[in-house]
Amino acid sequence: MRNEKEGDVTFLKADVSSADDCRNVVETVMKKYGRIDVLANVAGVVGTRGAFVDLDLADIQNTI
Repeated sequence: MRNEKEGDVTFLKADVSSADDCRNVVETVMKKYGRIDVLANVAGVVGTRGAFVDLDLADIQNTI
């Protein structure tokens, strides 16, 4: 992606379940660029397996 077009791409690692990490990502990008054009959450977790209707709220929130 970086080599296809001119521009700048920044990759940041964060724990998306942590409000502090999310805040730090936004602050870092805003300081460097002054705006956010695209923000992608490509995180994944291995959580409780089963039918969605059988999961409790904590499992659903952790997965989302």
